[in-house]
Amino acid sequence: MSLFEPLIVAAIDIGTTYSTYAFSTRQEFESDPVKIYAKSNWVSSDNFMGEKTATAVLFDEEKNFRNFGFEAEDFYANLGVEEIEKWYFFSRFKMNLFKRKKYQENMHLKDIRGKKMPAIDVFSATIAYLKDHLLKKVRDELPEIKESDFLWVITVPAIWEDGAKQFMRKSAIKAHFWEESGNGDGVMRFNHESFAKEAEKQEALGRQIMLALEPEAAALYCKFLQLQLIRSGDRGASTAPFNPGQHFLLVDLGGGTSDMIAYEVLESGYLRELTEPNGGDDGGVIVDEAFWSLLRKHYGDDVIDEFTKMKIAIT
Repeated sequence: MSLFEPLIVAAIDIGTTYSTYAFSTRQEFESDPVKIYAKSNWVSSDNFMGEKTATAVLFDEEKNFRNFGFEAEDFYANLGVEEIEKWYFFSRFKMNLFKRKKYQENMHLKDIRGKKMPAIDVFSATIAYLKDHLLKKVRDELPEIKESDFLWVITVPAIWEDGAKQFMRKSAIKAHFWEESGNGDGVMRFNHESFAKEAEKQEALGRQIMLALEPEAAALYCKFLQLQLIRSGDRGASTAPFNPGQHFLLVDLGGGTSDMIAYEVLESGYLRELTEPNGGDDGGVIVDEAFWSLLRKHYGDDVIDEFTKMKIAIT
């Protein structure tokens, strides 16, 4: 079997609160490893613009994918009280994988109002949306590029169990079987027939998909970046990280989890883990949950439940 040499490496990061993608071409990586392209103009309804969009996904009553990110939030927020019953809206759903003890393809997630859908459909549709969004961006500049030219990297927290990581890998494979309706309305449907028949395609896709630990990816980026700290003055001084023998602690404080790993820089330039990944589900969303708990304590569950039925709280 020949070694797969992708023309483009594309990374998809599904965060607890925000998500995005980035990519690098093999040709440019060889000359400048930190030349990375990312979408930088995701726009929310309140005109917030950034390099990430909200981790929120919307499905219609037939469980077809309808929208993702800020657009999903805006659409759901403008639904009437009666209409809202027909839709499935999932927000900040990533942490469900961390909290589970068993990981099965048929496990379900509850949306913000308690309606259930298969978890793998929620995750695979999310990856499919970001994948297709990235492909369109790349093909604006490279119209001849094929999906088989890509290596897809899915980032995961270092502290996740192996079962959660493999679930994400399966979701990434299933993402390639979500298909647009062809009406230009953004609707995607999962092709169950194609997925059941095309075992060879699934195997080939498996070779194009890899998982990357989030803190490890950050460390490798810093390694390539070789940040220079310049001090003003006649002499000047500069320091470069990742000298052989150097030890460092990498701390990744995210929306859902915190990860900490200690590394040693080897003579070869590679990194060696000094400790196992450590951390927990104590990211920024814990603050949000505490706020909602305070509101429920103050006003009661009935009031807050009615409030969330009428309008989604966009934070």
